[in-house]
Amino acid sequence: MHRAGLTPGEEARAYQAMLDLGVKATEIARQTGQPRRRVLQGLDVAKAGPEFGTSLQAANLTLDQAAAVAACADDPDVTATLIDAAAASGGAFRHALSRAKQDRTRAHNIAAAVAALTAAGVTVTDRPEHGSPAVWVDRLDHHGQPLNVEAHQSCPGHAGYVRADSWSDRIDTAYGCIDPAAHGHTDRYASSPTPVGQPARRAADRRAEGRTPPDPREQQGAQGRHRNPPRIPPRPAHPP
Repeated sequence: MHRAGLTPGEEARAYQAMLDLGVKATEIARQTGQPRRRVLQGLDVAKAGPEFGTSLQAANLTLDQAAAVAACADDPDVTATLIDAAAASGGAFRHALSRAKQDRTRAHNIAAAVAALTAAGVTVTDRPEHGSPAVWVDRLDHHGQPLNVEAHQSCPGHAGYVRADSWSDRIDTAYGCIDPAAHGHTDRYASSPTPVGQPARRAADRRAEGRTPPDPREQQGAQGRHRNPPRIPPRPAHPP
């Protein structure tokens, strides 16, 4: 352990060998004269496996960098990003590591929220795309009465969408109905009384059928387009 030029990979394997002999991490630190935190970092690197140790040696990472990368060893893309950042500069590595931790925390929280919804029997859906019949519950009425999440839970179309802030770890769930029209709901904020799930008709189409009064602004625009251009008076003749 005190040999000069010991690489982080060799140091990590030495700590693991001592641990395999039954020596506790605290005792390893005492015997080697290394901080316990460094010993634990080495053990984390050793647990990542021999393939990671080969990558570690090729990347020339420090032990603390290697331990941080080892925590993401289950994601090859993140591992490659961190190794490339470490080769660029210490600052680039710290920035990439911070982003990776945030992304992993967000993914963990989303997975936990999805698992909780599934355990509660709630259908989990992706964010509704434009044109999708799905509508958020807080927009829906049923027989003229506003719906809320609690009242909508018994609807066969009840579903939850787990969403996360892109700038934080905050996770929440938005609830909606996958097919409101099929379950007798209407969207109180729709531009027409057309049942939810059917595409709203353009106002111009409704006016063409005489269902909606014409828009004065459109009339003025049409008149302006068809009005004869103003006549320009002839220039006076020049005096002789």
